[in-house]
Amino acid sequence: MKDSDWAILNMLYREPNITKAAELLFMTQPSLTKRLQQIEKEFNTTIAIRNPKGIVLTAQGEYLAKKAAVMLSAFKEIHQQVMEMNDGNEGTLKIGVNNSYGRFQLPSLLNQYQTLYPKIHYEIISGLSSDVLKMVNLKELHIGFIRGDHEFKGLKHLISVDPGYIVTKKEVLLNDLPNIPRIEYLMDPLTIKFLDHWWYEHFSVPPLKGLVVNHGDTCREMIANGLGYGIFLVPEFIEGTVGLYKQRMHTKGNIPFTRNTWMICNNNSYKIPFVQNFVDFVGNSKL
Repeated sequence: MKDSDWAILNMLYREPNITKAAELLFMTQPSLTKRLQQIEKEFNTTIAIRNPKGIVLTAQGEYLAKKAAVMLSAFKEIHQQVMEMNDGNEGTLKIGVNNSYGRFQLPSLLNQYQTLYPKIHYEIISGLSSDVLKMVNLKELHIGFIRGDHEFKGLKHLISVDPGYIVTKKEVLLNDLPNIPRIEYLMDPLTIKFLDHWWYEHFSVPPLKGLVVNHGDTCREMIANGLGYGIFLVPEFIEGTVGLYKQRMHTKGNIPFTRNTWMICNNNSYKIPFVQNFVDFVGNSKL
């Protein structure tokens, strides 16, 4: 079996839902289902039984899933040892990024790095910061770029400190916000908690729910059409708000409300020369 098949079995043991497991594996649901059927065919057994709540692993499936964790751990250890023998000039960097950093910042960074190490290849995965953090902790990624002060035991390098802005079509008073619909876009759970804390420092009522969209750019267009206000913690979204009213966010104590962007790397990955080179490059760069 491929190591990716062991990863599928391990994920289904942790997350017994085909849709959610496919999302966490960055696969489509049909692809995951097809691969599972191929694994069942290879072992000539039923691995999972579907029910309305998700799936239930059979005795054979549970056995294979538990062995998958052992197999993946052994493979990672072997892979780690081989990569540590590398001279740092060749290899494949597995990098995870939150969606906005992957869109706006990472391409330029990789372009700079590529001039120094042209033989380095990249596997890039984008998603919410919490998902990237989880994959770095599981050693499925060498390096992650995340927004927010997530708890992490490993190497961390502060990339930027980004101010928060309230964006509206026309000037409004802060006290008027509870009466205006908030347009929300996809955010990490920690960021949502962070914003909730700010909100209830200032207001005793919940925000007025407005539209929910999938991206900051869409949110910005909705604001421009007078459909509500938005909160932006990504500098690049702020730069695109030409013609809109922007006001800086502050805490109750009048301290600027900001969010940090970090590069993270687990300690084992940093032992790999080509990973160490990249981490040191970013750490010494003026981004």
